[in-house]
Amino acid sequence: TELFLTDFDAEYGRLPTYTGGTAYEAIDVWSQAANKVGTLNEDDVIPQLEQQSVDSVFGTIEFYPESSDEVHNLVYEEGKTWDLMLQWQEADGGGEQVSVFYEPYTEGEFQTPDWI
Repeated sequence: TELFLTDFDAEYGRLPTYTGGTAYEAIDVWSQAANKVGTLNEDDVIPQLEQQSVDSVFGTIEFYPESSDEVHNLVYEEGKTWDLMLQWQEADGGGEQVSVFYEPYTEGEFQTPDWI
C-alpha cells in the first residue's frame, strides 16, 4: 500500500482519493485476466478471474468460483484480502480517521454511531 501511495504521489504530485487503490486494483486484476485469455469477452475472462491469484496493495486478490455460495465475491479473509477498517471519530474539536480493525494496526475501538 505504501509503495502504491508513494508511486502515485511521485507521478501525479498528490495522493489518490480514498477509492484510488481499489479502482487501480480492480482494473489491474481484470487486465491480467483479459491478457491471459487474450480477449475482453466476459464469458472467457470470468473463468480466468475465478482461478487467478493476484498480489495487490490489499493482499492477495482471489474470487470465489461459480460453484460457491459466495459466487464471484472477493475472498475476504486473513491471508488473502484483508484491509484496514477506518472510522471517522471526533478528536480535538474536529475529526480523524482511526484504524479500528485489524491487528497490529488497530488504533482505537469502533464507536457505534447514534443513528444505528
